[in-house]
Amino acid sequence: MVNKEKNMGFKIAIFDLDGTLVDSLEAISKLTNLAFEELGMETYSIEMARTLIGNGVVGIADKVLPQNCDLEKRDKVIEAIRKYYNEYWDYNLKLYDGVEELLDKLTKKGIKLAINTNKDQKFADETVKRTLKKWKFLNVVGAVDGIPRKPKPNGIEHILEEHGINKSEAVYIGDMRVDIETAINAEVYGVFCEWGFGDIETLDLKPDLTVKIPKEILKIF
Repeated sequence: MVNKEKNMGFKIAIFDLDGTLVDSLEAISKLTNLAFEELGMETYSIEMARTLIGNGVVGIADKVLPQNCDLEKRDKVIEAIRKYYNEYWDYNLKLYDGVEELLDKLTKKGIKLAINTNKDQKFADETVKRTLKKWKFLNVVGAVDGIPRKPKPNGIEHILEEHGINKSEAVYIGDMRVDIETAINAEVYGVFCEWGFGDIETLDLKPDLTVKIPKEILKIF
């Protein structure tokens, strides 16, 4: 990972969305189980649903289906999940405690904000409009068919290139292994959030910083 001391000129904070800024666990649990019930598949408890999160709708399908699953069945699962996403994407959706204070203070410090998520672009945009409209995000980069998603660094690289920001000036903040892998691949400073859907105990990658509550992120800005 990138070696960086605190207060050394970071200009942008790029965030994951679900599990980092927004608590969407109840929504994802509800909509995936409705899709699974429709298809006659096993349903998941809310805690088990936590393990499905991190790679968007396609990632959910890939986690619940066997590796040798035929493409037609995989497409049906993805279609069903997306159908219920349209109805329940905002079910009990809320910001995590401390996120509002964090974003307010970063904005006051002049730090630019952006989002790079594996959530489908449509729902990423809607989530930001619903829960994060108070703040200005330079980009909301979500999952689009045909474009590499995390852990590929394309999303972060696009944001930095568009705004003329160096990798050494960027921080990527997320709650899953895929987020730390993305930071490593993008060669930016990586922060792991313990309040989200990931598990620090099983994390086999080393983030530059691990935080238990949002305001701890401020110590590097």
